[in-house]
Amino acid sequence: MITDGRDGVARLWDLASHRQIGPPLEEEKTFSFGVAQSVAYGTLNNRPIAVKGAGDLAIWELTGHEHAQKPGKPRHIRYGSPGSVYTVACAVLNGRSVAVTGAYDSSVRMWDLATGTQIGKQLSGHGSVVRSVAAGMLAGRAIAVSSSEDHTIRVWDLADGTQIGPPLTGHTGHVWAVDMGLLNGRPIAVSGGDDHTVRVWDLANGRQIGAPLIGHTNKVRAIAYGAPDGQPIAVSGGDHTVRVWDLRTRRQIGHPMRDSRGLSIGSIAYILHGGRPRVVAADIEGRARIWNLDAHRAMGTTTPPARIAPELPDRWTDPRTGDVYDLTQPIIDDDDREYVYVDWDGFEPLVSQHDADLPLSISYMHAYWGLTSIITSASGQKARRNFHGDDEEYFEATTGMSGTTESTDNS
Repeated sequence: MITDGRDGVARLWDLASHRQIGPPLEEEKTFSFGVAQSVAYGTLNNRPIAVKGAGDLAIWELTGHEHAQKPGKPRHIRYGSPGSVYTVACAVLNGRSVAVTGAYDSSVRMWDLATGTQIGKQLSGHGSVVRSVAAGMLAGRAIAVSSSEDHTIRVWDLADGTQIGPPLTGHTGHVWAVDMGLLNGRPIAVSGGDDHTVRVWDLANGRQIGAPLIGHTNKVRAIAYGAPDGQPIAVSGGDHTVRVWDLRTRRQIGHPMRDSRGLSIGSIAYILHGGRPRVVAADIEGRARIWNLDAHRAMGTTTPPARIAPELPDRWTDPRTGDVYDLTQPIIDDDDREYVYVDWDGFEPLVSQHDADLPLSISYMHAYWGLTSIITSASGQKARRNFHGDDEEYFEATTGMSGTTESTDNS
């Protein structure tokens, strides 16, 4: 698995051990904000590569990376307008390994990964930032689909560089994510956007299939297609939850898989690990989690347990800061709001202000609202809030998606 994030560093992970493989992939920052926006896996001359979009494109050879003491220098493809590439996908076009990029300048472009040159003219049509691209096949043709802040999805013929049909419309806000797959043998796209919906599109006729899939309570920032045991599914995230949808029945499978320790899901990937389906979801706070889809599907619609932990510890030390939380006391934030200690997820305590609320990690709540009355810092003094403010210290627990990889089995 490859992750990338705010620190501008890509990392490879062994999913069996949850350990990093080799050194991090670092390179000069060319994007105006200095952060990576997208990373894709591909092959070049039958060798694995990682392609990162962060203004320009950076390409790393991955063969032998696990034994390297430091990463090799990447090759760069200069976009021409620094700070433009937002998203990237890898594809094969007439036997050539290519990258398809979406950019802040609203364009979609193709690049020959061997020569570093642009293929043909830019694919124009979007009226705003291109947030996501995916590549696949349609009736024997190599195609790409792109989604944009202009509320549309567009389909492109990569061989002749033209748009296929009119834009796919229906979303009422930014379309953050799109992926491709098959449903009953027909090529489809699945998308998620600002309007809290997941939508399914027939790429052969350009029409939306059925009504939107509804369940998310905030923008859908990430989406992935999968077909475990031949069952076509879409996995979506963005509102502290990851949801799995059966694309044949158009129903949500099981309960939402909750992310209680981050602001929001930022990216999702469907993978096979040991031949079995897994979902990897990364939040924008820098953590990647792995869910077992076999276990999740087996749960069906049964009521989940009231809590995960059989017992709740009465003290917890934050391994990042050394702060010690005394959980025998009332949990009251710095604005005099009271919280209930509801669970322990194996990593840290979870608290909630109301029974109906999604439980959130205690360190997250402290970072934003302050729980200083129950915390003693590593220095023996009462802890201060660890997020930015007028007179608070600033502390970013983890950056990018490189801090930890954690597994949630749901079993």
